[in-house]
Amino acid sequence: MTDDDSNADELRSPRRRETPTRLPAEWRDVPTDPDAQALGYEASQWERIPTTDDQQVIFLPSEEEDIEDDAFVVLEETDLCDLVTRR
Repeated sequence: MTDDDSNADELRSPRRRETPTRLPAEWRDVPTDPDAQALGYEASQWERIPTTDDQQVIFLPSEEEDIEDDAFVVLEETDLCDLVTRR
């Protein structure tokens, strides 16, 4: 492969030297993986509900009051991933 782009459909942009991004001072000491509670999230247990359609997944919260608030998740099986391994 050569660097001659004269016959290319699209010209490649010239390579730029990568310079480290400088973070603002208030972000330098923030952890890259902060505690969820520090962000205001509350952990809760959700149950995967079996469906007759193998392509969809339904999750319901275990707390009755959350179900009364219409809390639920419906998604395609292909959209489901393990967030621990997919970082």
